Amino acid sequence: MLSRTTAFISIAMLAILLSSCKKEPQAAPKNVIPAVSKAEPENKPKSKLDEIFTTEMFSSDLSSLEKLAGKPKSKFGNTREYKVGKCPLTVHTDGKSIGSIEMKVSPSCTFDISNIAPNLPKNTYAHKLTHGQFDTITNGGGQFMAECLGMWCGNAADPFVNHYWQAPRSDQFVEFMLETQLVSDKAINAASKWHDIMQKKEGDNFVMDTKFNCGKYDRDAHRLFKDIPITHIRVGYGIGDDVKKNFTDQCK
Repeated sequence: MLSRTTAFISIAMLAILLSSCKKEPQAAPKNVIPAVSKAEPENKPKSKLDEIFTTEMFSSDLSSLEKLAGKPKSKFGNTREYKVGKCPLTVHTDGKSIGSIEMKVSPSCTFDISNIAPNLPKNTYAHKLTHGQFDTITNGGGQFMAECLGMWCGNAADPFVNHYWQAPRSDQFVEFMLETQLVSDKAINAASKWHDIMQKKEGDNFVMDTKFNCGKYDRDAHRLFKDIPITHIRVGYGIGDDVKKNFTDQCK
């Protein structure tokens, strides 16, 4: 019969042997990259529009644009029409350099506007913008204008309300023109209310002669179009010259 001491030693050794049989957790292999969680954004390759709508493009010439957009589909005066995928682009140019680029926005035709003005919030995509959201990120420094409102548009096809803003020196004074085509009920209603406010206070001639483009009643436009989405966007340089020529020439 085993002595008590021998039995104790045997039990202790058995416990050690059993503990040594337990599997230790294995470290992950060093060369394996952990899976990205669903909450973590994936790095997607830039689209052609992401490459076109950049600060650098507006200091380039047409050949740089055409490496991405191909040859123009048509030319008319100082404009060139291109098509990138399903997205038509209108490029304003002197024939050599790029002045500004205009596009109708949609979920498939969009870009991050901070690529143009880096001091604006990143991941601010053009197709998601309302005029009020743009006011928030630019401190409401833009001005509303239109070629006509209400009955004074006559038979003009789907008129626009425009929202012009120029960035400060920190963003190289780049210019934005946000446009809303008056086709949705919400947009038409906002334009109608703007028209009625001015007509009631100033009379028909004030609206007919587009005196509102001189800045009076601009605050009303910012309020009425706060929740209205944009439908088109134009960015670059030389837009202010077109504003003076087409909208504010009569303002003294």
